[in-house]
Amino acid sequence: VSASWQLHAEGRTAQAAEAAWRAVKSAVDDVAPEKVTSHQTYSVVMGTVDGVMGRLTEHVLDYKRRILSSKVCYKRTIARERKRPSSCRKGFEWDQMHTCYPSTSAGADCLRPCGGAGMCPSFCGADKACCRRGDKKAPAECKGSSGFVDFAYTRGSSKDYHQCVQPGPAVAFEIKSCGEFDLNGLWVRTGVKFGRPRYTLIDNQKAKMNWSEKQMAWRLHIGRRTLYIAASNSTTFPTSGWQAVDGISPVPQVETLGQLASPSLVQVGALEGSLARKRKAAFGTHEAACNTDEEDVEKVGHWCLSPCPPGYRVKNAHTCVQLCGGNMPADSWGMCGQSPAEVHAVVAQTAAMVSNGALKSYILIDGMRKDGVDGDSLAGTINTFVDMGKPFAHPKCPEFVDA
Repeated sequence: VSASWQLHAEGRTAQAAEAAWRAVKSAVDDVAPEKVTSHQTYSVVMGTVDGVMGRLTEHVLDYKRRILSSKVCYKRTIARERKRPSSCRKGFEWDQMHTCYPSTSAGADCLRPCGGAGMCPSFCGADKACCRRGDKKAPAECKGSSGFVDFAYTRGSSKDYHQCVQPGPAVAFEIKSCGEFDLNGLWVRTGVKFGRPRYTLIDNQKAKMNWSEKQMAWRLHIGRRTLYIAASNSTTFPTSGWQAVDGISPVPQVETLGQLASPSLVQVGALEGSLARKRKAAFGTHEAACNTDEEDVEKVGHWCLSPCPPGYRVKNAHTCVQLCGGNMPADSWGMCGQSPAEVHAVVAQTAAMVSNGALKSYILIDGMRKDGVDGDSLAGTINTFVDMGKPFAHPKCPEFVDA
């Protein structure tokens, strides 16, 4: 055992392993009872290990010799540097992966956060509605809505999903500071009664405002219960003159909405050019791009890939492979060689040795199947497999400066 440690300290690893094995085998033979050492299994196991360890130094030296004298080398491969694309267009926000999501003003899909179509101040902002262009089943506030956005680089168009927009002209006014809290909010025109417009509270379809021929006044009511009236003889909703009937003070303050914004300039004929047929990505989103400040960056899938360093070429989306050069200019699949002839010779030798080894191992295994397992045959099989790996013993290529 001390000799094995000394060999290991000298860097002679294979010889050290052999010495350690001889010491262990001798010790086991001395202390193991005869019924163990005389058993067939013991003989097979110890004989196999002995046969393999006995050729360990030979194998190691043969591998080293082949590597040092080889006239071919294996090409090096390195991983391509990559990172997620993070560049988004104006009005979009990166999701830390590979997609850019729009803001509410750039075409965000509002249907789910708003809980449906219609006025949606909580997500879209004050006096904004969640609507889809051309939706025949849309609520009144979406009729004639404007401000839709359609970009050729995003998934879907305003005909495919709901966006935050300016409500249509049906949104007529807003009631604020009313003592009857159920009347506060935005009102839309929903029809005509007695030749004058009828209005309905968006958040409560039972709340109505219409002209009453019987009372000769504008009437604010929920169901049959009249809460407020205004004696104004205006042709549309009155903004003042309201008096409480069955409602409580203060009386409603009716405020006309500001002039609706004109349609966005991006409402152009880009609907056909949009990416409406793309799948998986959310509506209104676009793929993040690579940083344009970095030269020669290539976008593959959902990654931005840096170019291969000098002396390497792109093998695939993830790997750079070495170019042959220096004293190994001959290029072959996975290898470089001193000449094409040397490369072909190595390939032929490898094929021959592997074929011979396969045949030899088959004969040994077939013999053990017929005659039973013994240590010599099992060790011979293992050594054959070790020998089959030797023709593959070649060094990695050095870094070729002139590649």
